[in-house]
Amino acid sequence: MQKNWRDLIKPKKLEVDKDTLTLTYGKFVAEPLERGFGVTIGNALRRILLSSLQGAAITSVKIDGVLHEFSSVPGVKEDVSDIILNLKQVPVSRVNFNVTHARVGQRTDYDKLVLEVWTTGAIDPQSAVAVAAKILKDQLSVFITFEEGDEEAGGERGEAKPQFNDNLFKTVDELELSVRSANCLKNADIKYIGEMVQKSEQEMLRTKNFGRKSLNEIKEILKGMGLDFGMKLDGFPSRKDLDATHSEQKETA
Repeated sequence: MQKNWRDLIKPKKLEVDKDTLTLTYGKFVAEPLERGFGVTIGNALRRILLSSLQGAAITSVKIDGVLHEFSSVPGVKEDVSDIILNLKQVPVSRVNFNVTHARVGQRTDYDKLVLEVWTTGAIDPQSAVAVAAKILKDQLSVFITFEEGDEEAGGERGEAKPQFNDNLFKTVDELELSVRSANCLKNADIKYIGEMVQKSEQEMLRTKNFGRKSLNEIKEILKGMGLDFGMKLDGFPSRKDLDATHSEQKETA
């Protein structure tokens, strides 16, 4: 069976909102995540933060008709987890999370997880999240039955997806060029910036009616985007794929 876990996108780091961070409150952002992973990870961390961090507590609670701590009790406003928190002096008093869209290149269907943590001050929010993540990792490790360096017989190791500058996926029309330069690119059938920057300056100058003035105009704009002519973009999407992505975005806009 081919392992695709190497191909799944992962957040590069956990961002902390320094402006709102205190000893009892923290806001954390993890992106990009594969679609659906935001809810999966956010819910798991929330449950661990509210139930499994070390703190003084009543050893057990039994409520008739309640199967687990995330049930509700008829006639009671709070759910069981809130009731337990009122009895249990846990270091984490409240956890919220929400999931929005994150963008990678032209894809906008990745997840962005925003996690908010309130503590009693017995532990700071950053440490609480770190401990909860460690607990989750340790609990899941038993399910991993292979070494990360192993490969299936006859299979290929998944390659990391190339990460491209977002500007490469824009059309050349979005550069707001002079009429002459824009017409030259159109006549040369250059539609996307990613297609254009893969050409050398010499190739561009061989384009009909495309002169040094147009070249310098475009080079200056590309410089502000962190781009230049003659770039090698291995794995860059085809014109067909780029057109399909743009069509999907227009339909969902």
